[in-house]
Amino acid sequence: MSDSQGNVPAGWYPDPDGKPVQRYWDGSAWTEQNRPSVGQPMASMPTARIGGAPQNGMGTAALTLGILGFFCFPLIASVLAIIFGKIGMTRADQGLATNRGAAKAGFVLGIIGLVLGGIGLIIWGAALASSPSYY
Repeated sequence: MSDSQGNVPAGWYPDPDGKPVQRYWDGSAWTEQNRPSVGQPMASMPTARIGGAPQNGMGTAALTLGILGFFCFPLIASVLAIIFGKIGMTRADQGLATNRGAAKAGFVLGIIGLVLGGIGLIIWGAALASSPSYY
């Protein structure tokens, strides 16, 4: 059904949302045109959505939290960036998501933020311990 480049030709296919109608694929995107599904469908679309796997929300969240970890809440944001980054990379490896790079960047930024946050905490504790007490 698809050509050598993986392109799906224009035509009527089962609705990608599972509705009991056929929907028209124009060769690059689904249109709003649909018709009742009569008998056997002409052809079936691949199970993966056209244009690749869905985007990786965990990867995007990991990258955002990794960056946020440098500016505020370094320990909390960094730990969450590491967790979400690992989940995002796993989803990308399983073919369930596309932006493995963002997930990995968030994971690495989370580790860096955690290390820098830990060092900052040690320095802050040492400064408090060496400062004179006013009590």
